[in-house]
Amino acid sequence: MANPAVKALMLTSDPGHSETAMRRIAGFTLIEVMVVLVVISVIASMLTLNVSARHTADDEVERLRLVLEAVAERAQIRGTPLAVELLPQGYRCSAFDLRGNWTPIRNEPLFAQQDLSAALVWQDLRIDGRVAPLTVVFGSEMPVFDLAITTPTGNIHLVSTPTGSVQRRIGVTL
Repeated sequence: MANPAVKALMLTSDPGHSETAMRRIAGFTLIEVMVVLVVISVIASMLTLNVSARHTADDEVERLRLVLEAVAERAQIRGTPLAVELLPQGYRCSAFDLRGNWTPIRNEPLFAQQDLSAALVWQDLRIDGRVAPLTVVFGSEMPVFDLAITTPTGNIHLVSTPTGSVQRRIGVTL
């Protein structure tokens, strides 16, 4: 069997071989390489969009859970009341100012107003077992609350504990 380099040299010196045989030895054309790269990039972007869409509602609920815990901790440590207001399309954190008004917190990214996807809907909020307006006020003590949220995969409850943690429970009515 002949060495490929020798075979290529023999084909180039042989006037009887066609030009297409010469191209096959040279490799892929630029068009072929570009088509393969486009196909790979389309598949990769479809996979990325599919994965990010699947976890969006869960990620938003988890972020809200962490925000509720952080607000509770900050209110306890600083000794100043903070509130989480549940808006029709999101939520915001507010601080009780010196004039006695609730002022939205804007200068801290964790506590800034967040918009939620349309897939999440506030079902109800219960504080100490009673239906409450959609605002949770945190002070020196942790309020005991159960926030029910409707998601595309079912109902999720964010339930506080006296220690300040917020637990996520799926499909349980308390």
